[in-house]
Amino acid sequence: MRTQPPLLAPIERTGTAAAPEEAPTAVIAPDPEMRLYVASAVAGRARVREHPGVRSALRYDGPVPSVIFYDTHGGLEPPSSVVVNFLMRFPTAAIVVLAGHADVHEAVEAVRAGAFGYLLRPFSPDEVEVLWERAVQFHRFLESGAAADPSRGEAMRRPT
Repeated sequence: MRTQPPLLAPIERTGTAAAPEEAPTAVIAPDPEMRLYVASAVAGRARVREHPGVRSALRYDGPVPSVIFYDTHGGLEPPSSVVVNFLMRFPTAAIVVLAGHADVHEAVEAVRAGAFGYLLRPFSPDEVEVLWERAVQFHRFLESGAAADPSRGEAMRRPT
């Protein structure tokens, strides 16, 4: 019989192809099945750190995540304010909001607040992986400092 880790403890999964210097990917969802589903989609390519909730993720003191997948299901705060809190704590992270079809409006508001993008349930592992790849590129762009260079144009800037 497998023992489950304590519910409040973050879980870390490391894929075989993950570069050791690559920042981890955070998956924040109250539902352990959703965390596992998203983590499995990118586990072969990234170090994945799972958190059961926003508070656990904001207390995380390791390397800045390259991508944060945030599931809005069961959240008490509006996703846009959660995104702002994440960006204050992890300014170069690309945040992907996971939402149900009833929460499309909130997902769009989260993008306006600075999230990189969103996925609507149900989504496939392939959709997670494609968006993760684009989000990692965005994170690298922000870390390079190129986003602050006005000669680079507006294409990859965060909303202000």
